[in-house]
Amino acid sequence: MTMSHTSFWVRSSRALCAPLTVCLVLVVGIPVAGAGAQLPSTLTTPTSRALNQLRDSSMRPIPTTPPAAIARPDSTWVPDRFVTVPGIPSQVHIPAHWEQRLPDGDSFVPPLTGLTPEGRVIQFPAGSYPPVDHRLQP
Repeated sequence: MTMSHTSFWVRSSRALCAPLTVCLVLVVGIPVAGAGAQLPSTLTTPTSRALNQLRDSSMRPIPTTPPAAIARPDSTWVPDRFVTVPGIPSQVHIPAHWEQRLPDGDSFVPPLTGLTPEGRVIQFPAGSYPPVDHRLQP
């Protein structure tokens, strides 16, 4: 019995074809014609789940921040400053704060806490004061 090269390759390829078809269907999820019952085309593996999660998280919309608070037109921002206070030998640091403009042109100033370079705390009561650029005290 002699075997030709052609029949050897035909039998070899048939022997390899069935396991290859099963591997393609099970591992990769490729449906192959004649493979019998159709398996789902998307089998999940730990790697594919991780890639799906990564893709989903990178495609998620960026959260937006709320709009910035707009200063009311009757408010004035007064930055940190140093003022001279009668009876205090050094200047007093006044922290930044908002002041509300009053109809008469003055400003309503909230209660403030000033600090001297020596560490002394000075309280300034809330009240109506001239505009910040026209007054000597906080």
